[in-house]
Amino acid sequence: MVKQIFKKLSRGFLAPGLVGMLSACSQAPVPDDHYYRLNLSSSSKATTVKLDGIVEVERLIADGLLDSRPILFTSSTKSSEIQSYHYHFWSQPPSIMLQNALAAQLQLSNAAKSIVTPNLRIEPDFILAGKIFRFEQITGQENKVVVSLELSLKNAKLDQLIHLNTYTVETPSRNASVTAAVQAFSTGINQIIGAFLSDLRGKV
Repeated sequence: MVKQIFKKLSRGFLAPGLVGMLSACSQAPVPDDHYYRLNLSSSSKATTVKLDGIVEVERLIADGLLDSRPILFTSSTKSSEIQSYHYHFWSQPPSIMLQNALAAQLQLSNAAKSIVTPNLRIEPDFILAGKIFRFEQITGQENKVVVSLELSLKNAKLDQLIHLNTYTVETPSRNASVTAAVQAFSTGINQIIGAFLSDLRGKV
């Protein structure tokens, strides 16, 4: 009688454990992390802007979530709620990634004698600074990305502001995927850099 009771109790305790083990084995695997970088135009395009000196491109200012590596998105139905992906990341914090993008594109555009970043510790003639206001994917009825940057150029020798403006673009994305959004981000950044260089014409 005692052995029978023990067997029943054992079954009662073991069964939940076995169920838990089986459930753990049947769970879907955790998705892989994905990392993205901007795919900017690689063709060298000359510009009518030619800064006579060295331009230092500073790291952009970005507050809070804007400088986090997880890619941000909002829904067109909940435009005030910002969310971030769990498995989709930028290869660098946006403040550094956009600094490098600006420096590379200005170099390709032949916009100055030299384009440098502060880590080279070279005394510049001009300083290009910026701030990120928006850098997010929009999903819903209309798939797109929104990029909003404040860009400024200062004469470092004279400590005079040459140009300051905020550039905002909304670039359509072919679908709601992160891959499509990254391509739209790249297009938007190219448009902003082009507009910035156009605004400098006649000022330098």
